Amino acid sequence: MRGEGRVGVTALYLCSLFSGAAALAYEIAWTKLLSLTFGSTTLAASATLAGFMGGMGIGAFWYHRVLRRHGSPLLLYALLEIAIAATAFGVTFVFPVLPGLFANSAGPLGSGVPLVLARYACAFLVLAIPTALMGATFPALCAALIKSQSGVGRYLGMLYGLNTLGAAIGALLAGLVLIDAVGLRTTVWLGNALNLLVALAAFALARRRPDVPATEGALPGAPAAFASSIPRQFVAIALLLSGFATFGYEILWFRALRYLFGNSTYAFTIMLVVFLSGLGIGGLAFRRVSRLPRADLALGLVQLSIGVLVLFAISVCATILGTPNLESQLSVFSPTLASLPWWQRLFIQSLAGFFIMLPATLMMGLAFPLASGLFIGDAQDEREVSQRVGGAVLLSNLGSIVGALVAAMLLLPLAGTVFGTLILALINSLVGIVVLSFVPASLRFVTVAAVASFAAFAGFALILPERLSFVGAGNQEQLPASALIFEREGDLATVQVWRSLNPPALGMAIDGSIIGATANWHSRMTKKQLLLAHLPMFVDGSLKTTLNIGLGSSSTLRALSDYPGVEVLDAVEINDAVVEATMLFPESSVLSDPRSRVIVDDVLHFLLRHPGHYDLIVSDGKQARGYSGNAKLLSSEFYALTRRRLTERGMLVQWIPLDTAGDFPTVLRTFAESFTHSAAYFFPPGTMLMVGSERPLDGRVPLAEAVFRSLPVRAELEPFGLGSGAALRGSRVAGREALLAVAGSAPLNTWDHPVLEFAAFRAPEAGGIRLANCLLLLDARRAEEAMGREPAVTPELRSNAVYHEAVCSLFRGDTARALSLSQRAVAIDPGNGGANSLVLSLLQAE
Repeated sequence: MRGEGRVGVTALYLCSLFSGAAALAYEIAWTKLLSLTFGSTTLAASATLAGFMGGMGIGAFWYHRVLRRHGSPLLLYALLEIAIAATAFGVTFVFPVLPGLFANSAGPLGSGVPLVLARYACAFLVLAIPTALMGATFPALCAALIKSQSGVGRYLGMLYGLNTLGAAIGALLAGLVLIDAVGLRTTVWLGNALNLLVALAAFALARRRPDVPATEGALPGAPAAFASSIPRQFVAIALLLSGFATFGYEILWFRALRYLFGNSTYAFTIMLVVFLSGLGIGGLAFRRVSRLPRADLALGLVQLSIGVLVLFAISVCATILGTPNLESQLSVFSPTLASLPWWQRLFIQSLAGFFIMLPATLMMGLAFPLASGLFIGDAQDEREVSQRVGGAVLLSNLGSIVGALVAAMLLLPLAGTVFGTLILALINSLVGIVVLSFVPASLRFVTVAAVASFAAFAGFALILPERLSFVGAGNQEQLPASALIFEREGDLATVQVWRSLNPPALGMAIDGSIIGATANWHSRMTKKQLLLAHLPMFVDGSLKTTLNIGLGSSSTLRALSDYPGVEVLDAVEINDAVVEATMLFPESSVLSDPRSRVIVDDVLHFLLRHPGHYDLIVSDGKQARGYSGNAKLLSSEFYALTRRRLTERGMLVQWIPLDTAGDFPTVLRTFAESFTHSAAYFFPPGTMLMVGSERPLDGRVPLAEAVFRSLPVRAELEPFGLGSGAALRGSRVAGREALLAVAGSAPLNTWDHPVLEFAAFRAPEAGGIRLANCLLLLDARRAEEAMGREPAVTPELRSNAVYHEAVCSLFRGDTARALSLSQRAVAIDPGNGGANSLVLSLLQAE
């Protein structure tokens, strides 16, 4: 009988593990899907987290009142798992229609607190039923295993720890494998299948032995460890504050660790897995700790330990970022680490994450079952135990919701990661001191513990920097002659402006990637900013209303303002820190132009609820190796939204850097299939622009050359060898049919299957990417020639075709062929400035 009981216990442990894995697969998939509704900010993600935790807390609390009256715990647990599978399956079909519904209903709220509350309310309403059912599974398992107080120490920590470790496994599989391989919706369906398997196992156990286990007699009666003089009301406050601090740390640390690990889906997954693993292992340790004479003493010491270890974690992060030798080995922004294969980078990031976060998260994972055991206290029967377990979960989850909200809305933007961590550490330390004050130990012991804790706290506070030192890859070469003149660490990103002293120039970086610059800082960046404005005008000179997606340094907006026929200069920017930073750039003078308007909003929300239409939409989202945040702006659904906001002759211009880290055929196919007419333009060495429209692009009336010569645009483009409209139009590579031909059967990038999020991290080093992409565009050019679909062949077009081959040869390392081809390009069109520059640089190198 006892062996049968052990089998039943092990089976329920496995149920807890697999149920946790399914829950986190849902959370990761739903968070990505809800980001399309709420936006990509940390605050928006916290709304999803709040909806998830809120539903689980309510489900846990109401378990004993609603469900406990209707059958055995095991049978109810099996039914809960079936209900989770059914409701999770159903709610996933709500997500595709939710962005439009939310944008239209929340539009009148504007921004700020009303919008935040609307996000939280919407997330809760959408997720309430499946997450409440998930929350009820934990007290159901506790009711199946814990038959008296003696089972608290034996089973509570094991169930919590295994469920959390299962969550870590689910996060690992969903974040690194499943979403990439099969997409978000299928990932949810696999979670449904796992819930059903767990339900079948629970049904089998319920039929064999309705009351599992019969092993309580092996333990003595109610253990003295949970007898405490701490009032239950204060234990409730400790649960609340502990949950508050834990999820506050999660928000702050994920922001801080972006400076080391970047913003890829892989980086986020690894940070989440490490965090959950620490919580789970800490929960498992509760079984041993519960054998100590006093759980209240252990809880007090654990809270003090958390206060110290979180400061250790943020100080390690600060030390790595502030020490060049360490940063070069551990930061994804360093050339050393960036040159490694993706799996080696992932392994190094995992080790660094465990070293930084694991000690503190172990203590956090131990704190919940310790406080829950004290909250259960003197409960003597099964019903009371499950009731108090549900109450403990609810309190902890409520604290988690508030902690995530406060960290995203207040601590991160106002205090930053360092000072925000200090505030939360102080909360843990104060909780620990108050808990110890109730323990009937010597005053000397309590005093020593308090003094030691606050001495450590003061020591870390003195040595920690005011902010984490962060320099991204994009401006490291400029640093010796540069100064940081602006920095804002917000819930979306860290925005910086650097000033180069020699020559005088400005550059704007978001999370370490340069996204805007004046001419002297970064010529390729300046070239891209100007081409986004000028190329469309030389395709169709009648464009009057424009929308910029992304503001940056305002360079593109300012360039568009040079055209007197343009009547509307709108820009939508998700990050208000970028709007503040752009005022430091001389190009920001365009913002005083009465034609210009800046809207601070998520672009998806704007496109969904804005009633206007535009002749030109410019999409200039940040793209960088290891950065996946804008993959959804290269998706079929995004392009469909832009089509809805284009006028009859309107066009979308999309910037694609040649070193796009990811599946370049997917980029080409997704864009080309989204528009009836499209074309790619290549401006060596590194810029490609794609133009899409529902009306043919060929045959339109471009801006007249006489007008071109009279505008400042000529002076802006001549340094890049583009001294005429014919030179701009001659940079065309291929149209829609040829692009689709070379893209082949590459997968489309969609919201359900965001393949570009994962391809970016796995991409090889930039040199190999540039060559492969350059050759693919060359194949598209040849495919168009073979199809006989070229527009009127001009000297500029023929010269650029040869120049294109020269650039590919240069990327391959064949300088002799590159020189021969570029000389041939110049012979065809002496005005080909790019080819002329390449000839000159190669001759000088000889």
